[in-house]
Amino acid sequence: MEIQINLIIERSVETDRHSNQQTQINCKINSKEQNLDKQKKKTQMFNFLKQFNKNQLTQFTRYAMSSGKGKGAKPAGEKPAAEKPAAAADKKPAGEKPKKK
Repeated sequence: MEIQINLIIERSVETDRHSNQQTQINCKINSKEQNLDKQKKKTQMFNFLKQFNKNQLTQFTRYAMSSGKGKGAKPAGEKPAAEKPAAAADKKPAGEKPKKK
């Protein structure tokens, strides 16, 4: 039995003032055995996603969702991993305040 899982990240951005961005992750299991039941397919997909490096997925979706102002919108996955902006990973959450000395 051969199982192939495709991870598809789609990027849709509205260009109005209130920019609405969302990233969707779809996983598909293509099997040579057509008689696999739905529960077995769901279990295999869940196991794959559990093993997927959570950190890489977060960085990739963050890059896919970035607005790309001034550069024009580029499709996700166009740049190699070395060229991805790391600034978003360094930013603190909005609720955190700087420490006073």
